[in-house]
Amino acid sequence: MPCTTVIRPTGFFSDMGMFFSMARSGHMFMLGDSENRVNPIHGADLAKFCGDVVEGGEREIGVGGPDTCSFNETVTMAFNALRKNQWISQIPMRVGDAALFLTGFFNKGLAEVMSFAIAVSGMDTVPTATGTRHLGDFYRELASRE
Repeated sequence: MPCTTVIRPTGFFSDMGMFFSMARSGHMFMLGDSENRVNPIHGADLAKFCGDVVEGGEREIGVGGPDTCSFNETVTMAFNALRKNQWISQIPMRVGDAALFLTGFFNKGLAEVMSFAIAVSGMDTVPTATGTRHLGDFYRELASRE
């Protein structure tokens, strides 16, 4: 009988690249207080994890990388990798909610993306930690290519 396991990573290093891109511009906009925590995972660490659990029989597994940090700490890592001073503007969640409401009238696709971003900004997503690759190293590698 076939068994299906759903692997739910919290986020990928490649997703965190958007913070790096914004830090490169010198200014970052963050939704809410940005103290919610996440432990993004590198794709290679996720692949190894999937290979390790393929025969475990669990129906659903949340997984993240080895480092747990707030979104503020994630942004700080990006600025530090670029050796730039931090310039962060905090946007209250209610402003994000209002923007989502208005966007829904003229761009449903963008509203869906915004809805996801707002939801993630307001919660901790820290499942089982695994892997050996670190987000700070990922940012430093990106910075070294500049």
